[in-house]
Amino acid sequence: MRVTDKHVCFWNEWPSNWHPAEFDLEVNGTLCHFYNTEQYFMYMKAIIFGDEEIANQILQDGSPKKVKAFGRKVQNFDEKIWEEKRYQIMLDANIAKFGQNEDLKQLLLSPEYEGHGFVEASPYDKVWGVRMYESNPDIDDETKWRGLNLLGKVLDETRKVLKK
Repeated sequence: MRVTDKHVCFWNEWPSNWHPAEFDLEVNGTLCHFYNTEQYFMYMKAIIFGDEEIANQILQDGSPKKVKAFGRKVQNFDEKIWEEKRYQIMLDANIAKFGQNEDLKQLLLSPEYEGHGFVEASPYDKVWGVRMYESNPDIDDETKWRGLNLLGKVLDETRKVLKK
């Protein structure tokens, strides 16, 4: 993790979707248990597109790597619909993750990060990250990011919600 003048840059650390953090969320009237936000995210992907078989496999296996692979197999997937829903799903997951895990909540709300935006410094992810390593000298220049940094935006919004 690298804290710059403007950002909190991370990859595969406690703000990550793959970080172990158990939480419960209700889905279609049923309270479900999740082991990380990646599991919830992929579960909701399967639910939205009506793939109950994949949804059940995701719910039974908390391994982020495995649930991501299951998520790639979701039947009837529609990119346009997913783009409309993915941000809110990830926000719900992170509010639950940080709201139900006091140690992680304290990290997220740490005064050290006040006034900084979160940045997923994944060199590979152009949607949730910025496609740059945290060591990249351009990491503070948003005009040079090669990704949308949606996870960073979700974390910034999660902080605002949890501060209330």
